[in-house]
Order: sequence, then structure tokens, then C-alpha cells
Amino acid sequence: MTSAKLFSKFCKENRRQKGWLGILSGLIFTVFTFTFFMQDVLMDSDEMYCGLYNTKMMWITLAVAVMIAFQGYGFLLQAKTVDFYYSLPVKRSHLFWGNYLNGIWVYLIPMLISQHICFFMVCGLGKEGWNELTGYLLWGIFVHVLAFFFFYHLAIMAIYLAGNMFGAVGIFLVLLYCVRIVIDDLLLPLCGKCFETFYQIDMINRMRTYGIPWELYSGLNGLYRKMSVNKYAYAVEWSEIVTIVLWNILILAVCVILQKKRTAESAGAPVAFFRIERVLHVVIDISVGLLVGNLLITFASGTYQLIAGAAGCVAGSICSYLLLEMAFRMRLKVRFRQKGLIAAEGIVAAAIVLGFFAGKNSYDTYLPETEKIASVGISLRGVDEKEDYSFTEERLRNVRLTKKDDIEKMHTWIEEQLLDQKNDGQLTDVTIAYHLENGKVVYRNYPIANVSQIEAFDPIYTTKDYKNGIYSVLSYTDYENLELTWTNQVENMTLNIS
Repeated sequence: MTSAKLFSKFCKENRRQKGWLGILSGLIFTVFTFTFFMQDVLMDSDEMYCGLYNTKMMWITLAVAVMIAFQGYGFLLQAKTVDFYYSLPVKRSHLFWGNYLNGIWVYLIPMLISQHICFFMVCGLGKEGWNELTGYLLWGIFVHVLAFFFFYHLAIMAIYLAGNMFGAVGIFLVLLYCVRIVIDDLLLPLCGKCFETFYQIDMINRMRTYGIPWELYSGLNGLYRKMSVNKYAYAVEWSEIVTIVLWNILILAVCVILQKKRTAESAGAPVAFFRIERVLHVVIDISVGLLVGNLLITFASGTYQLIAGAAGCVAGSICSYLLLEMAFRMRLKVRFRQKGLIAAEGIVAAAIVLGFFAGKNSYDTYLPETEKIASVGISLRGVDEKEDYSFTEERLRNVRLTKKDDIEKMHTWIEEQLLDQKNDGQLTDVTIAYHLENGKVVYRNYPIANVSQIEAFDPIYTTKDYKNGIYSVLSYTDYENLELTWTNQVENMTLNIS
């Protein structure tokens, strides 16, 4: 039986081995603190290095978390080191938790020292008040620590899933970027090519916020939210806090299970578990198939788009399967060992593309009933836009029709003027956000082909809600130029608003 004494000796030796990493982490945060001193104190800039709204701190947190994980668990990626560590009279769970706990302090201690030094420099020089910055500092430490654990757990899981360095780095990149690739390179391009009225989808926005590690960290860090009147008051989003805590718990639980299942014989192979290899095959092959199909749709036209997309999906899936087999087997020669899997992957990728094309008509002609609409957000492109700058998101939030009579006017205008309009040219477009009674938000972007469709907009832009909302948006621009004009860069039309 492994004694607690042996475990304590292992932890002590493990801390000694991490000494160089602690020094490196300390140097990184020292440079970080010195940079703050040079920029904020000597050059009197407004950039903050303590607390939130700090991209440099994000990159340091990611880099240090990955370094600690690979230093602590890198022994799993070589057969000799695995045999040595597994032969020690220490339980595997002790190996796991000893490395895990010792790694935390390598990041935590230098980060806390650096953040407090930056805090004291700002307060000591009288730039900001102590009370004003204390909460801001504590929120920043809390957010960065949560993000550190997130990336730390992701890197540990990637190492346990892989058998060598190549596989560990590859799996970590897949975990880091797979959701971003699915959204930015698969879903959004397909939506844009298949649906003429596509603007954005609320569910995809939530996937981006909560499913992409860097996006979630950026949201927590306040980069996607405007500062409040007091720029040091953190506008916390509890849904993001809860999400990253749940991700941390889930991924750590998976790591604990993997450390029990991981065998010494799997060291050296790119993927340590056969089932994980199959999952990676399916996910990557279908994704590559969709990427190739999406690319061919771009170059095809008319009725050939569907054929090109389906053929590209099948061809891309097959090529991805062969390349992955070479990588997993670590040899150039490869055979079609799983013909059924290859066929299934190609069919699934092609079916996804076919599904998008099949839903084209129902998507573009969608118009919710007025009884189901709680409010409607409006953004007419070209209305008082200086230098072609778009206030679309600002308008959708502020220009909201809430009265049933006004919603009925909007509903009638869309149904009679914009829906099912087959026009060759496009003068401008209008983006609509349907806020439904059930809390769901549905977005559509309708093309406007002629001036008569804009003139038919008159019953809507003369409503009180529209006036109040549009003036709220225009308050961000020059007060002396509040005349509302629509322009297509050729002709101007002044809207009849007092």
C-alpha cells in the first residue's frame, strides 16, 4: 500500500522539478508588470494591467496554463518515462493530483503578486481611488483564475487522450478551435449561401459565447461589453460564470476518469484510446467534407450548386479519412480498413448540405404571426449612416416596436413589400429582429429593390416607438446633424420625421 509519506516525498520532488517553470512564469509576469509601469506610470496611458479588459493577461494565462500541463503530464507522451513513473511506489491518483496541485501555484503566486503590484502603483500615484479599484481587481483575479483552470484542464485532457506530443498538440487544438470552425467555416457560410434572408441565428450566437474557450474568456473579461459609466465597475454576466465553472468541473471529471483508464502501452501512439480515435475520425472527416463541399458550392452556380456540394462532401470526407489514417498509424501507406465508416461520413456530410438547401424556401418565407411577436427590432441600412458605418446591432436593440398596432404595420409591410419579392437588383436592405412571446429571437435580412418599398415604410418610421428608438441611436452621432436621410451613395431621401 502506498503510504502518505511516499506521496509527500513525491509532491516535494515534483515541486522541485517545477522550479524552472516557476521562475519562467515569474519572469513573464515581471515583464508584464514592468510593461505596465512603463506605459501607465511613466507614459501616463489609460491602459489597465490589473483587473479586467486586458488582452495581454489573457494570452499569458493561456500560455502558462498549457506550459504547466505539458510539463506536469508530459511523461505520458513517451514510453520510457511512462514506465518509470508508473513503476514508482505511488498511486496513479497521487501522480495525477500531485502534478495538478503543484502546477496551480506556478501560475497563481506570480499572477497575484503582479496584479497587486499594478494595483498599488495605480492607487499609490493617486490615479484612482482604493475603494473604486478593489472590486475591479478582485473580479479580475477571479475571472483569470477561472480561465486558467479552463485551459489547464483542456491541456491535461488532451495529454491523457494522446500518446505522443504530436497527438497531444493536435487534440488540444481540436478542443480549442473545433466549435469556432464549425460555426465560422461551416454553419455561417452554409447559411449565407443557402438562405437569402440570413442575418444571424440566436442559437449559433449562444454556441459561440459558451462553446468557444477563447470567446467565453473574452466575454468574462468584458471585451465584448461596453464599460459602464464607472469604467471600473464590472458588468458581470452570471450565465458565463456558471458556464465556465461547469466546464471546469466536467473536464476535470473526465481527466480523473482518463487517468484511471490510461495504460502504459498506449504511449507512443497519436491517440491513446481507440474509441477517441473513432470519434476524432467522424468529427474531423465530416467537418472537412463540409468544408470542401462549401468551397465547391461557392464556385458552382444555379442547379449545379447542390450536386457540387454533395460531391465535395463525399470527396472531402474520403481525403480526410486517408490523411488521418496516415497520421494515426504514422506511416504513408494506408488501406481502406473501414469502408462502412467512410461511406457513412460522406453521406452524413452530404445530407447536412442537402438539408440546408431543402430548408431554403421555408427559412426565407418565414414570418411569425403577430400574436406571437412581443416586439420587433428594425435596422434600415442607409439611414443617416456617416461614412457607410453600420449601427445595425445598436438599432436592433433600440428601435423596437412594442405596440400591437405598430407590429401589425411592420408585419403588413414585410408581407406585402418584402416577402417573396423576386427582384434582380438590390438598393439596400432591412434587418428585422422578431422578439417572440416565448423569449426566442429570430433574425431576418430582407433585400429592398426599389424606392417604392422604402416609401411604403412611411407608416412605420412615423410611429412614436420608431422615432424614440432612432433618436436614441443617433445620439451617438453629431447632434447638429439629426436629419434622417436614406442614401444608397447615389441619391438621398429625407424621411418625413419632425
